[in-house]
Amino acid sequence: MELRMIEVGSTDYQSELALRYRYLRAPLGLSWSDTDLSEEPGQCHFGLFHDDTLIGCVVGRPVSQEQVHIRQMVVVPSHQQRGFGRDLLIWAEEQLIARGYASCFLNARVEAIGFYEKCGYTTIGERFIEVTIPHQRMFKQLADLPRAGST
Repeated sequence: MELRMIEVGSTDYQSELALRYRYLRAPLGLSWSDTDLSEEPGQCHFGLFHDDTLIGCVVGRPVSQEQVHIRQMVVVPSHQQRGFGRDLLIWAEEQLIARGYASCFLNARVEAIGFYEKCGYTTIGERFIEVTIPHQRMFKQLADLPRAGST
């Protein structure tokens, strides 16, 4: 397995869009809008590859200088339940810490809450409906930032 950044516009990025569409959007009857795609370049794209084939990905969308929204995480079903998703998420978090982000949040599909809890995320607030399915907001502190006046 290989973990690597995905550059928007690259062949790997086209594979990422196809993977996200197949497993996250198409089952809900969603397509890509121009707005969806226009926001992609300002986000961090992380990929998990097996024999140079993309089998998993996750996106980090900065919301401030310190916080990022983790979104669109998927691992192909034939590679789930083997720790690859955890490895991908942990590696992505390490890359985000290196870029200066201190915390992240995500909107987990209800069936994925246990996975994210095992990865150190905690639930926030009540469940809600997003793209027609139940979700739960979850949060994780990635790193402590220096505070003003601290030594």
